Amino acid sequence: MVRGVGSHDIQTADPAMTAPRARERLVVLVGYPGVQTLDLVGPAEVFAAANLRRDAAQTPYRIVVASPRGGTIAAGSGLRIADTLPLASLRGPIDTLVVAGGPAVQ
Repeated sequence: MVRGVGSHDIQTADPAMTAPRARERLVVLVGYPGVQTLDLVGPAEVFAAANLRRDAAQTPYRIVVASPRGGTIAAGSGLRIADTLPLASLRGPIDTLVVAGGPAVQ
């Protein structure tokens, strides 16, 4: 609130409450059987941390883990990563695509 001339107060809007929300930025992390776990989980943690530290005016990241067939994949370490989306099911623009490292897909 801003004190106006005389006894009139002017109510100011919080910019975070009035700014139009931009669409989420889609981040797709691609894994596959034998993927290096750190190469998949590391970027996911970075984008998740950016979401926690953003202010209301910044566009959030929507993080999706995809794999060639979807479902559960086993990383090279044996760690199982569940509920990945099939690559073929992705629709619309992808803002950031990260293909994790590891051995060649067989």
